[in-house]
Amino acid sequence: MPMGSTDPQRHLLALPGRAGAAAIARGQLEQVCDAAARLHGADDDGSALHDFRVGLRRLRSTLRTYERVLYDWVGPAWHRRIAAVARLTNAARDAEVQLLWLRGHVEALPVEHRPVVDMLSARLDDDGDATIALRRRIFERFADIELALSDLLAPRSERVDDGPAFASVAAERLRELARSLQQRLTRITPTDSPKNADRIHRARIAGKRLRYALEPLRNEVPAAVDLVATLKSFQDVGGRLNDQHLLAQQLERARRKATRRAERRSRKHQRAGEAPATPPAPAVAAGIALLHELLATERSADLERLHRLWLGDGSAPFFAAVTALADDLATPAD
Repeated sequence: MPMGSTDPQRHLLALPGRAGAAAIARGQLEQVCDAAARLHGADDDGSALHDFRVGLRRLRSTLRTYERVLYDWVGPAWHRRIAAVARLTNAARDAEVQLLWLRGHVEALPVEHRPVVDMLSARLDDDGDATIALRRRIFERFADIELALSDLLAPRSERVDDGPAFASVAAERLRELARSLQQRLTRITPTDSPKNADRIHRARIAGKRLRYALEPLRNEVPAAVDLVATLKSFQDVGGRLNDQHLLAQQLERARRKATRRAERRSRKHQRAGEAPATPPAPAVAAGIALLHELLATERSADLERLHRLWLGDGSAPFFAAVTALADDLATPAD
């Protein structure tokens, strides 16, 4: 169902600003509810948690993007409650991505170092009971807010809105979101450091908010289609860079843990007056070092792509197109 189709009798852009924003949020809430039902039911095909997470992210972004017109209906307290539910999905999502990367690169390791992938995977892979418990908790937390949100966003005849049309409101917000993304991009430097990784992450979030603001407009604004596709490409690169950064941290933690375990084992043998067995730490460290090299190669390629397409003049055509679209929206139809 297209965003905003809960009000099929009127085109989205012609609705009053508040009504248009609420229509988009209602459509997104319906999608989250569908994913939540699958998450709690027996018919989950494995995609329910992903769909729930993405749907909740879209809904939260819409409420933030249009918070000025929706403030009286869904204020900041609701943003925090939705964010709290979304945070419950973070660890499961990160672990899933890291598992897929590790298992996809095991064949690139020499045979003697492949057991390190099993070791790392075992730490990331939740058991079935833990997964079921997490799903139940997510569903219960969302159920606490879903009915109230549905009521807050419901269209009612007494809610008269004589403010600007949604097209004008959307135009203003698109300009602001585009400026935010541009500012975030200018802060990214060529260095590969934790601080720069955070800057890339923040730029990716800014790009995501702009994309989610453009998506509901695609049915009525054809130019939004290509812009959304471009932003998705940006998110893919930024998402990989963020995932690579998190996985690198995970690998370093695993290396340190293996080293500490080997040192404790060595001290135990020394106290007992025994010859220490050959510790596994060097083999583990060597396997992790090889994984780090593979990760660094991919990260270097993604950083190059990010800098080439989005930093400096590379993104100028994209932002010019966003500005043109916003100008068109702000221009009253004849």
